[in-house]
Amino acid sequence: MNYQETLNRLNTLLGLLNQHSEASMELLIQSLNVSRVTLNRDIERLQNLGHNIEYCRKRRAYVLLE
Repeated sequence: MNYQETLNRLNTLLGLLNQHSEASMELLIQSLNVSRVTLNRDIERLQNLGHNIEYCRKRRAYVLLE
């Protein structure tokens, strides 16, 4: 996977998180066509860039906080 593909996937992930008030891991994995490991890595990348993304265990979903 090249740099541009990774950037595109990260932008798509951010778009999905913005579009849904909460997004399950399954929804994100299916939408991005990635593994659980890749999804977790991408979320960590976005968090390191300053995006406030949290996982809610009660709702079993990721939430992008303002």
